[in-house]
Amino acid sequence: MKIQRNDPCPCGSGKKYKKCCLLTKKEFISPQEVYMLYQGLRKDYIEDFEGYLSFIENESPTEPLNPMLLEQTFMERALYHSLPDSKRTWLQDYIEGTVHQVSSKKLADLYRSWATAVPSLLRIEQALDDSQLSGTDLFTGEKKVVLLNTPIAGETLTNGQLLFANLIPFDDERFMAFASEWFLTLTDIGANLDGWRKQVAGNNVAEIESALISNYRLMVYDLLLGITKQPLTWSDQSHKDVSKLYMDHRLQAGGAIDADGKEGEFFWNRFCESEAPVIRMPERYAAGLLSFIDEGYPKNLNPLSKKEAAAVFGASVSGVDAVERQLRIFMDNELELLHSPEKQSNR
Repeated sequence: MKIQRNDPCPCGSGKKYKKCCLLTKKEFISPQEVYMLYQGLRKDYIEDFEGYLSFIENESPTEPLNPMLLEQTFMERALYHSLPDSKRTWLQDYIEGTVHQVSSKKLADLYRSWATAVPSLLRIEQALDDSQLSGTDLFTGEKKVVLLNTPIAGETLTNGQLLFANLIPFDDERFMAFASEWFLTLTDIGANLDGWRKQVAGNNVAEIESALISNYRLMVYDLLLGITKQPLTWSDQSHKDVSKLYMDHRLQAGGAIDADGKEGEFFWNRFCESEAPVIRMPERYAAGLLSFIDEGYPKNLNPLSKKEAAAVFGASVSGVDAVERQLRIFMDNELELLHSPEKQSNR
C-alpha cells in the first residue's frame, strides 16, 4: 500500500510521513515485512525438520526417540555446521538462495544477518506482552528483548525462569527466537550453568558467542537434556583408553577449549559406537581427537595445531592427520544424513 504524505510515518516516530522519512528519503522497513519474511523462512525450516523426523522414525521404528534431542540436533546442524557440498550452513544456503526475492535493500541486509544466529540463555525479567520477553543474557550480560514463536500468558512465568533460544535480529533493538524457544528453571540446571559461565568468563561478547556455537551440542545436552550426566558405555577397552588419555590432558592443561574434556569424550564415544575402530596406538587417536576438537575453535582461544597435538602424546603428525581425517569423514557423514533425509532413504 502506498504511503500518503499526510499518513503517520511507518518508522514509528509519530510524525507525518512528509515531515519525517520523506524529507530524508530514509528507507524503512515495517515490522509486518520482517515478520512475513521470517514466517516464510520458518515454514521451510519446519518442513525440512519434519522430513528429517520422518526419516529417523522410519530408520528406528522400535527405539524410543527424545523429541527435544532430535530437534536440538537438527537445529545445531541447520544453524551452526557447514554442509559438505556448499561449505555453508543450511540457514546460510537458504538465505543466499532466496535473498534476491527481497526488494528492499535494508530488509535484504537484515535478512542476511539472520545467517549468524547466536544461542542465548536469558534470565526472564518481564513479559512485555504475550509474545515478547525482556531479560539478561546469562553468558554475555546483555539486556535483550526477544520475540517468541508461541505466545504465552505472562502469569505462567515463575521467578527464576530462563529462556533458551537461538536469536536473530528483528530490528535495531529486538531479537527473534529462531524457529522455537525453550523454558527452563535455575533449579533444573543451576549447577551445570555455573560451569558453563566459568568457561566463558572474562571474554568479550563475540568470543563468548563463538565458544557457545562451537560447544552448542554439548551445552544443550548438558543444560536442556542432562545427557552428559549419564555415564558413557564403551564396548572396547582400547576405546576407553583413548578417552582417558584425552580427558586427562584436558583436565591437566586447563585451557579455554573443552576444559573438562566432555565435548571430545562425547564425540569420541559416538564415533566408536558407529565405526568400532581397531586401536593399536591409543596415543595417536588421542592426539587426533585433540587436534580435531581444537580445529573448530577460534584462534583467540589458542587451539593446538596438528604438530602441537602430536607432541602432547608423542605421536607422529602423519598419524594425527590420518585419525583426524577419519573423524572428519564421520562428521561429514552425519551432516549429510541430517540434511538430506530423502537422499538417504533412496539409497
